[in-house]
Amino acid sequence: MKIIISLYTILLSISSAIAQEKVLMQIDYSTDSKDLETILRFEQINLAKYTFSGDLKGKNYAVRINECKEGELVKVDTMFYSSQDEYFRMTKDTLNITFITKNENDELVFELNGNGFSSPKMNYEILESNGRYAYKDFLSAASSESYDIDNEFPLFTIITPTVYEDGSKSYCRVAQSGIKSENLGKEFDIPHYFVVTMTIE
Repeated sequence: MKIIISLYTILLSISSAIAQEKVLMQIDYSTDSKDLETILRFEQINLAKYTFSGDLKGKNYAVRINECKEGELVKVDTMFYSSQDEYFRMTKDTLNITFITKNENDELVFELNGNGFSSPKMNYEILESNGRYAYKDFLSAASSESYDIDNEFPLFTIITPTVYEDGSKSYCRVAQSGIKSENLGKEFDIPHYFVVTMTIE
């Protein structure tokens, strides 16, 4: 009986440990002032402050930009990877980073900012034949989402809208559809979009 109880306890502990291997992602879009918010909107700049929490201490992370055209993944660029230097390794169970994206003429610009550092700016040519490119996260009404810490997960997308037969357009239906990010182009007939993802290791 003691052996059975001990085995049950071990299995329960393992199951609990596996169940706890999640990372919580929260997003804050607030700015320090109304004036700054107005300037960002005028300049077509999006500022999103991300907080990740979980069993992160001692781990590394990588952020990638996935470019899709005609429903197919055509390019993957590494925006930032903390393993490039010990300085960037996570030293606590919370990570705060900020993403800045900007529509600039015929280019889309990405930048990541952390505690005392920033990534190189990443520039991509864009075509506005299907509507204006816009930033959208994958959250629903909530401002947070949990993901398996061992799997790559999406942070946000830069996307053109779904265009309906009556000429109306929708961004939210695309981003909050529940469809896997890599399938958005085929499902909604979107010729060009970007998905930014993260891996933790």
